[in-house]
Amino acid sequence: MVYVGKNLFDKPTDEEVYCFQDAVSVVRFGILGESEDVYIQPFKKNDLGSSIITLERAVIIMQETNERYIKEGKPKLTKAKGKWKTIHTS
Repeated sequence: MVYVGKNLFDKPTDEEVYCFQDAVSVVRFGILGESEDVYIQPFKKNDLGSSIITLERAVIIMQETNERYIKEGKPKLTKAKGKWKTIHTS
């Protein structure tokens, strides 16, 4: 999900409401794109919990994970083989 803004809905509220859009529709239609396939999920601050992270934190987590895998000698994923088909949705 991609953060798209606060208080985007017309309903008055005493709390700030943080709005997230599904990543697929961000790619297909843009942020807050006009389509019935755009899904916006509102969250109050208390509902966000600790699972929301910044892009900078995501990069750090991925770097730390990669370093740990290299240090532990984990094997790298091999390229998938097979007869793959591309599905065009447009």
